[in-house]
Amino acid sequence: MNNKNQLTLTQHFHELKKRVVVCLTFFIAVFCFCYYNATSITKWFIQIGKNAGFTVGYVTPQEMLLQSLRLCSTIALVASLPLIIWNVLAFVMPAIPSQRVHKLILIGLIVFISLFALGIIFCIKILFPFVFQYLYSYSKGFEVTGYATVSSFLSLFLTTTWIMGFLFEVPLFSALLTIAGILNHTVMQKGLKPAVIIIAIIAAIITPPDVVSMMIVGIPMMAIYVFSIGISFVCERKKHTKTSSE
Repeated sequence: MNNKNQLTLTQHFHELKKRVVVCLTFFIAVFCFCYYNATSITKWFIQIGKNAGFTVGYVTPQEMLLQSLRLCSTIALVASLPLIIWNVLAFVMPAIPSQRVHKLILIGLIVFISLFALGIIFCIKILFPFVFQYLYSYSKGFEVTGYATVSSFLSLFLTTTWIMGFLFEVPLFSALLTIAGILNHTVMQKGLKPAVIIIAIIAAIITPPDVVSMMIVGIPMMAIYVFSIGISFVCERKKHTKTSSE
C-alpha cells in the first residue's frame, strides 16, 4: 500500500494502463465466447417471447447479426462490470490508508453485484414472462397475429433490464448516503409520496397500460424503497451509537 502511494505519475499511468488492458481483455474474451455461442444465447432470450405465444422474426437481412452482436456486447459488459469497478477501486484505494474503509468498499462491491444480479433475475424470471403473456393475451382479442421483431424484443428487454438492475441498487446508495451524512430515514419517509408517484410513472412507461402490470413492477420497486428506508434507519442508528460511544 505504502509503496503504491510513492509511485510517480508515469508509474501511475502504467498501472492504470495495465488495469484498462485487463478489463478490455476480459470484455473481449467474454464477447468472443458469447459470439461463438450467439445462436444458443439469442434463441434463449427470444424464447421468452415465444413462450408467451409471439412469433418472433426479423425484417432486414442484417438484423439477426446486429442484434446478436448487441446481445453479446451487453452480456460482456455486464460480466465485465464487477471487474471494471474492482480495478477502479483497486487503483484508488492505495490513496486511502484506512483498512476499515477498504473492507467497507469490498463489502459494498459485493452488495452492488448481488443487487444488480437480483434485478436481472427479477426481469428474466418474473417481469418479462408475465408482461409478454399479458401483451399476447390482450392482442389476441383483436384477432391479429402476434408478431414481434428481434430488434424490438431485445430493445425492450435490454433497456428494462438495465433500469431494473440499477433500481435494485437503491438500498445500497441509501446506506452509503446515510453513512456519509447526506441522507437519513426521515427524509426518505417524507419523500415516500413523491416516490410512489415517480415509481408509478416508471412502471407505466416500462409495462403495458393496465393496473395489474403496473403493480407487478411497481410493488417490488416500492418494496425496494421501503427496504431502503429501513436500511437508512439501521445505518443511522449504528452511526449514532458509534458517535455516542466515542
